[in-house]
Amino acid sequence: MTSSSWWSWLTWSWPYPLLELGSTRALVETDLPDLPPRIQSSALSNSFEDAWNIERSKSKKPSLHRALLRHYWVSGMWWMHWVVAAEEAFRVFQAFALSRLIEHFMTSSSSDSSAEGWMWATMILSGSVANLFMHHIYYFFTWLYGMQYKNGAISQIYKKSLKMKAGQDVTGHVMSLTSNDSDRFMLASIFIPYLFWGPVEMLVVGSYGVYRLGPAFLVGYSMVIPFVFFQHKLSDKFKTVRSAVAAITDKRVALLGQAIVGVRLMKMSGWENSFSERITGLRAEEVKATWGGRKLNGYNEALFFCCNVVISAVIFTCKLFMDGGELTPSDVFLTMTLVNIVQFTMTKFFALGIQGVSELNVSLARIEAFLLTPDYTPPPVAEHNPGKPSIVLSDLTTHWLDDTSTPPALDGLNLVVEQNSLTCVLGPVGSGKSALLLALLREFEVAKGSVDVNGSVAYAAQQPFILSATVQENILFGKAWDKDKYDEICAAVGLDVDFKRLLDGDMTMIG
Repeated sequence: MTSSSWWSWLTWSWPYPLLELGSTRALVETDLPDLPPRIQSSALSNSFEDAWNIERSKSKKPSLHRALLRHYWVSGMWWMHWVVAAEEAFRVFQAFALSRLIEHFMTSSSSDSSAEGWMWATMILSGSVANLFMHHIYYFFTWLYGMQYKNGAISQIYKKSLKMKAGQDVTGHVMSLTSNDSDRFMLASIFIPYLFWGPVEMLVVGSYGVYRLGPAFLVGYSMVIPFVFFQHKLSDKFKTVRSAVAAITDKRVALLGQAIVGVRLMKMSGWENSFSERITGLRAEEVKATWGGRKLNGYNEALFFCCNVVISAVIFTCKLFMDGGELTPSDVFLTMTLVNIVQFTMTKFFALGIQGVSELNVSLARIEAFLLTPDYTPPPVAEHNPGKPSIVLSDLTTHWLDDTSTPPALDGLNLVVEQNSLTCVLGPVGSGKSALLLALLREFEVAKGSVDVNGSVAYAAQQPFILSATVQENILFGKAWDKDKYDEICAAVGLDVDFKRLLDGDMTMIG
C-alpha cells in the first residue's frame, strides 16, 4: 500500500494482489500490507490527543467541536471540498451537453455533418468517466478521514478510562461511546462538504435552468426549498432520537455488564429472572426509540423519491401554460437531468449531511463530557520511615464519587496498622471494606480527617484483568522482554511450575 504507484491508486488496482491471494487460501496477519505511518493507530491517537490538549490550553471552557474543527482545517482534509466541487461541476456540464446533443438531433438533417453530435456525446462520456474517478476518490478519502477520527476518539476514551477514579461505574458508558458515538464520525465526514456545496450547486443549476427554460423552471424549482426544509426538521428529530437511544443503551450495557461480572452471585441468589426482566425492559425501550428513528429515516427517503417527480411535473405544467403549450424533448431531458442532480445533492447528500452533523454533535458532547471528567492524580509517594506505623487513619470521612451530598462511605474512621503485621478486614456487604481500600489508594477525596501511608503501596485486585493474548504477553503487559528478569519473577510466584502443565507453556492463549 505504501509503495503503490499513482496509477494503481487511480485505478484502484492496489488491493487486487491481496484479494487474489485471499481467493486461494486464508489470509494471515503477515499478508496484510503495512499502513503508512501517518494513519497508524499511534499516530492517530497522538494527533487527536494533541488537538484536544491544544484546545484545553487555549480555553477555560474547552470544546471538542472547536478542537476537531481546527484540526480538520490545519490537517488539510478540506482539500476534498475541491473534489466535490469538480464532481458537481461535471454533472452540471453533462446536463448541458445532453441538452445540446438532443437539440442537434432535433435540428439536424441527414445531410448535415455528424461531427457536432459526436462532440457532445464524447463530452457526456468524458464527464461520466471523470465523475467515476472523482466520486470514488472522494468517498475513499472521506471514509478514511472518518475512520481516523473514530480511531483517535476511541484511543482517547480508552486512555481517559485508565485515569478515572475507582468507584465510577462507567463500563456501559465507555462501551456506548466507543461502539456507537465514535461511529458517528463516519457519516459526518462523508457528507459535511455537501452542506456548503449543495446550496452552491442548487443556485448554479437554478440559474442555468432559468436561462434555458425561462421563468417556468423557477416556479417548479423553488419547490426544492420546502423539501429541504422538511428534511431539516426531520434531522432535528434525528438528534433527539439519537440522544434518547444513547442514554438507554448506556443503561442497558451497564446492567448487562454487571450481570456478566456477577453471574455467579446472581445464580446463587436466584436473581436471574429479575435481571432478565430489567434488561429486557431496557432493550424494549431501546428498540422502541430506535424504531422511531427508522420511521424518520423512512419519511426522509419518501421525500427523496418524491422530489424529482413532483418538481419535474410542476415545471412541465408551468412550461405548457406559460409558453403556449410548447414542450420539446430537449426541455424534458434537460429538466429531468437538472432536477435529478439537485435531487441527489440536496434531498439526499445535503440531508445526510444535516443528519450526520446532528448525530455527531450529540456524540461529541457525550465524548467531551467524558474527557472532561476529573482525572485521578496519585499523591506523591512518601519516603518510608521505619519508626512510624505503616498506615494511620485519623477521623477519616469520605464519600462515594466525592459527592458530599450522599451518605459517607467511611465516617469518622480511626485505624493504625503497624509495620510487619498482617491485617484482615472483615464485614458484611456495604460495611466499607472496598471504601477503606480505595481510601488507602487515595482514590477518594478526604472530606474530613487524614490518611497517612508510610511508603509505597502494592495492590492486588480481587478480579484480575486478563488480556486476550498469551500468558507471556499478559505478564509483560507491553514492556520489553528481559529473559533473566522474566524467569526470576515467574519462579518467585511459582508460575514456572504452572508453565510445565500447559501444552504451550507461557505461549498458551488465555482470556
